[in-house]
Amino acid sequence: GLGLRGVSNALRVDIDRAAANLRQLEGLVAHSLNELQRLIADLRPSHLDDLGLPAALRWYANEVQARVPLQIQVEVSGEQQPIEAVMKTTLFRVAQEAVTNVIKHAEAKTVKITLTYNAECVCLRVEDNGRGFDATTARVQRPAWGLLGMEERATLLGGKFKLKSQPGQGTHVEVTIPHQTVLEATSD
Repeated sequence: GLGLRGVSNALRVDIDRAAANLRQLEGLVAHSLNELQRLIADLRPSHLDDLGLPAALRWYANEVQARVPLQIQVEVSGEQQPIEAVMKTTLFRVAQEAVTNVIKHAEAKTVKITLTYNAECVCLRVEDNGRGFDATTARVQRPAWGLLGMEERATLLGGKFKLKSQPGQGTHVEVTIPHQTVLEATSD
């Protein structure tokens, strides 16, 4: 908006400067649209429904690696089973938040995302080799909204959230969600 106001004023004084400003604004709008499309895709990637959680996690890892200097490895173990959409979304969101925290705070070089299918539950682990923090005092000293959000997402589905971190030793986030609780929660 400010840029357009500036162009409006510049048109009266210097048409060449106004044209240059318009070209700059055009580039800014194109970039903003690309970012908006990326954000929308990140909210609920079609890969999640079309190809499943493992593929969506791999896609997300590739997207992040294209933007930041971080190596992300995705491993899947156990026999893949169909899981409820709400469970897929929750696990995907936890992975997103954990990776976002790594990017913002950890100064890590690598992240490992492990998705494990068991007969009774699905477990997602996100581990980094970053600087870590004192997990026992960090949540008391100031609210860590990302950590609270991950814990809340897991708890809403009857799952468990674990956080392990120490200064200089990276961070380990783990969410385990049981199958039957999800089925009960979504059928009510």
